Amino acid sequence: MLDISKITITPEILSLISEIDEFKGAWQLHGRMAPERLKILGLAAKIESIGASTRLDGSKLLDTDIMQLLFSSQTQASKDERDGAAYIRAYDGILQKHQKLSLSENCIKQIYDWLTHIDAEQEGLKKEKNILNNDEAFDAPWKNLNITFAKTKLFETTTPFEMPEKLGELVLWTKTQLDQKTLHPLLIIGVFMVLFLNMRPFQDLDGRLSRLLVMFLLLKAGYVYVPYSSFERIIERNKEYYQLALERTRESIELNAPNFDIWLTFFLKILQTQKRNLEHKVSRDNKQREHLSELDNQIINAIGAHEKLSIMKIEQITGANRNTLKKHLAFLVEQSYIVRFGKARATWYVLS
Repeated sequence: MLDISKITITPEILSLISEIDEFKGAWQLHGRMAPERLKILGLAAKIESIGASTRLDGSKLLDTDIMQLLFSSQTQASKDERDGAAYIRAYDGILQKHQKLSLSENCIKQIYDWLTHIDAEQEGLKKEKNILNNDEAFDAPWKNLNITFAKTKLFETTTPFEMPEKLGELVLWTKTQLDQKTLHPLLIIGVFMVLFLNMRPFQDLDGRLSRLLVMFLLLKAGYVYVPYSSFERIIERNKEYYQLALERTRESIELNAPNFDIWLTFFLKILQTQKRNLEHKVSRDNKQREHLSELDNQIINAIGAHEKLSIMKIEQITGANRNTLKKHLAFLVEQSYIVRFGKARATWYVLS
């Protein structure tokens, strides 16, 4: 399917892989953090990932809206809310079942099924071109990719007739490369993502599905820290470079001279930024928590362990006086450690 000799491993790509893999090993130490603190990091990353990934496909939901979806049992009224709820289902499904699943066409369809909800606008296989607008700002790390900005037409899609065979070929190539370790797994996953988006097998959901599949493949490859830092948020903040890196790869594929250098460099920079963000969060969390009182830390850990709690439950867990708790809760809300929802007896708290 793909001549791997066409994949050039530049010194920059090699350096990026080395840095990411060094952190992968170091995470074994970070992974021994208290479970409730890992849960706090995971919840924050989950909210960021779901919010960013759905917004990349046109949703208007803010992270606070995603948080509300996570902790509310109300029926989703809008399409954006239904999309958000479906993404939550798919995200949770991957985290819970990735160890038992292996990459296959059925696995992709399973994740697609989690990602879908009943909506008249979703009709299975994609049959037309997709146009993406370049309308977001970008960050400095991508300026050395040497790509020119323009309105981008992202990939001619594979026809429905060709789709089953092409998707099967892509899955087989990816599985074979990962099993034989012919290439580094990060390169294989990066190439899989760009070829999947080139193919675009499902209508309207391919962007979200591709990002979920990347998370799935990274977890399968042993990058177990991925759920604690959002790479989707980084893509959202660098949307223009994301689209253009994909477009340059598409152009090379159309010319039958595949060149993955720009895309793989961008993809690895995303993963580099993801791991650096996590390093920063762990370091910052350690320093900030040192200055909190014992009761403050008990409150944060309790909410992290249960995802949301009322003041009555916090009182039962900590054994603290109700009036004292109110003061500490107000301080933690003010300092953005936790968020308050509801009023009076219906008040409950989640992690910020």
